[in-house]
Amino acid sequence: MLQTLSKLILIDILLETSDHIMSKFGKSSSSLTENIDLSSLYVDSTCVNLNVYHPIDWILLKDAIKTIVKSIKCLRNHGLKNRISQPDGFVKQENRIVMNMTLSRSHRRNESKKKRNRLFWELKRLLRTVSGHGVRYVSLLHKEQKRYTLSVAKSE
Repeated sequence: MLQTLSKLILIDILLETSDHIMSKFGKSSSSLTENIDLSSLYVDSTCVNLNVYHPIDWILLKDAIKTIVKSIKCLRNHGLKNRISQPDGFVKQENRIVMNMTLSRSHRRNESKKKRNRLFWELKRLLRTVSGHGVRYVSLLHKEQKRYTLSVAKSE
């Protein structure tokens, strides 16, 4: 990584900056009480513009669906039942969409962007469905909290 950072900054800019600093502070100056040795110059690499990969929206949606389904399965295992299909069906549907999203990453095809957008909206629709089920399970837990060994987390 350090090697790639060293290639991002041109040597001319480094030498010019070093000469400028040396001319200001390297020799005896009225602003400094003693001379500073600037023969080795260190650059703060946090200022370098790097190619950083951030989480993609559809990956965040996928994680949200998995978390909600995991919570629903936990509630169902403790005996809290609501009228929905099996939670694993939502995970299978989500996996199918994500696999298609990953396979449609080819930017060469004209229709791949449209396909990714369609799959993204399909994932959002699934998230709306799953989150609706999750909200119903939480409200059911609030109503019948005394019957079950689970408690609702308090947010402060």
